[in-house]
Amino acid sequence: MTPIADLMNDHHEFAPGDLDAGRDDSSVPANDSSVPANGSSVPANGLTLELTGPLARIVGCGEIQIPSDAHDRLGRVIGRLVRKHPDAAPFLAEASFLEQSEGAFPPGILVIRDGAAIAARLDTPVAPGERLTLMPMISGG
Repeated sequence: MTPIADLMNDHHEFAPGDLDAGRDDSSVPANDSSVPANGSSVPANGLTLELTGPLARIVGCGEIQIPSDAHDRLGRVIGRLVRKHPDAAPFLAEASFLEQSEGAFPPGILVIRDGAAIAARLDTPVAPGERLTLMPMISGG
């Protein structure tokens, strides 16, 4: 089993066209133009999603970049993740539910924005350049 610390250091970036319906390859070329030339790991038009636990294992990495704009909402961004990785739906929700304009965020997921837990809703505003951590609350021993 891969330690979570190793998963947290993994990194994957989506190019804006990668989220087109029906496209299910998960690799993005290293010379992807959506990554800024200044060396920043966050594309100018995207935000960082840090994934932990089963979400990191399903997606295959602990951190990804998701395209977003200044008028985006949390549900739409997470819906893009689920469309790209449908196996994440049991932990999050179906993309169509997430992409609704408002409502409660699925239970059992802690959302951390730039280091602070937030009371997340589907209509919570998000912006390019932000870092969001999705942490499934798992019990057991």
